[in-house]
Amino acid sequence: MSKVPHKCNRAECYFLVDDGIQCNNCEKWYHKMCTGLRPAAYKRCTAPTSHWMCRMCCSPKMTLIREAHELLSKAMELPDDSVASKSDTDCPSEDEAVSAIMNVITPAVTIPVTPEVKPTRRSKRLSKRKGKKTEAVNSISEPENTVSEVHHEGGADTDLDCTIKNCSSPEKQLQTDDKWVTKISSRKKYSNIDGRQTSVTCSQAASIVVRKDVATAKYDKLSLDSNIIVGNLEESKESDPVKRHDHDLKLVSSIIRKMLPANFPGVSIKKLIRIGKRDDECSSQRRLLKVVLGSPDERNHLLANVHNLAGSGISARPDLSLEDRLKRKEVLSQLETRRKNGETNLKLVGFQIVRSWKRMLPRPVWISQT
Repeated sequence: MSKVPHKCNRAECYFLVDDGIQCNNCEKWYHKMCTGLRPAAYKRCTAPTSHWMCRMCCSPKMTLIREAHELLSKAMELPDDSVASKSDTDCPSEDEAVSAIMNVITPAVTIPVTPEVKPTRRSKRLSKRKGKKTEAVNSISEPENTVSEVHHEGGADTDLDCTIKNCSSPEKQLQTDDKWVTKISSRKKYSNIDGRQTSVTCSQAASIVVRKDVATAKYDKLSLDSNIIVGNLEESKESDPVKRHDHDLKLVSSIIRKMLPANFPGVSIKKLIRIGKRDDECSSQRRLLKVVLGSPDERNHLLANVHNLAGSGISARPDLSLEDRLKRKEVLSQLETRRKNGETNLKLVGFQIVRSWKRMLPRPVWISQT
């Protein structure tokens, strides 16, 4: 116990020790909480007849003490045949103690025994399905460049002779011993691409999905390049779909003639599709009409002269993808809301709402010198 304050020698503690314990080896002082001892152990260590060492002094010496105790305990042990001839008070001779210590220092080297490989139920079922009986394999001769062999032979106590063969093919591996043959094959995935069934590994599955998405996006883009969406076109009231188609074809032909340039011979129409569900009860229904042309060149020539339809109330625009249609729908709802709020000089250009200002002079005015 300390009555004079000393500095605590723990690395994290910087306070003085008023009540603590001193190491008997390095004579350094420590707090009660810094020693790491429990209350009962601290009480025993602070007794006058006790001997206590700190962690810095105890860690290297405890290892030596344990080794010395083990060597002494081994040296003090006597063989069973000499116990009957010697009394309990007899001590072992110097040669016996040295031989016992040498046996402890250099233990006998033992070879680990590999457990016998047992067949699984799955391997047995596979062998029965193929109609082949499982036979013992003692030696398998393979080319040196494709197979690597590792032989392990035990000592006198073990008669294990196991051969492990690693084939160069990544899909098949063989592990053989004296009794059984186990065949390990990697699983494959099959995917049907363009009507052909091909084997695909796990690492290629993600890339195939990406390629499919890219191909689909390219196909959609190419299919939309030759389409025109015509709006506010009068719809036939006939119930016969053939008559409705002829009616739409006549109207579209008259509109295309207005949009055709003078030096362009004409265009070819492949399909006419009304977008949306037909309502028989509505008399003034005007669904959007999708016109599929022969080539993107024809569509571009028609859209270049779309200004010829100004004043007719009929609109023509290129076909859009699903994402662009959603954007256009959102912008149209905003345009309608702003027009209801009193803004009249607004128009839609692409996917943006812009202001359109009227000209101060609607027509040119001629001013002469006189």
